[in-house]
Amino acid sequence: MNRRQLLKGSLVVAAAWLAQPSRAAALGGQLPEPGRQAPDFNLSAFAIDAASPGELGLADFQGRWLALYFYPKDFTGGCTLEARGFQKDLAQFHALNAEVVGVSADALSDHASFCDSEGLAYPLLSDPT
Repeated sequence: MNRRQLLKGSLVVAAAWLAQPSRAAALGGQLPEPGRQAPDFNLSAFAIDAASPGELGLADFQGRWLALYFYPKDFTGGCTLEARGFQKDLAQFHALNAEVVGVSADALSDHASFCDSEGLAYPLLSDPT
């Protein structure tokens, strides 16, 4: 899989989520306009390779591609399949100087259990608001 295919697949995932205006509105958010730079963020993070939870933000990924995907809830069928797919392709993302990060409203303790259960080696961010 080449860089274009891998990143295009990631954008399809993001676009599918963004194509649900009622969900974004229900979560209190606004849809970003296509082609605009991602807004800066700093969120609580669970990373399997970190000694303890901390925060990650957009600036932490400067100089690298970022596949940032959003999902409703840890341990649900579709979200688990999506997370497994990103994990399966993680080495390919890294080979392209890209990182994968998942975001949901779940607590960090849920993310820790989810990462452990599914063998996820990429960070999950908690955005309860």
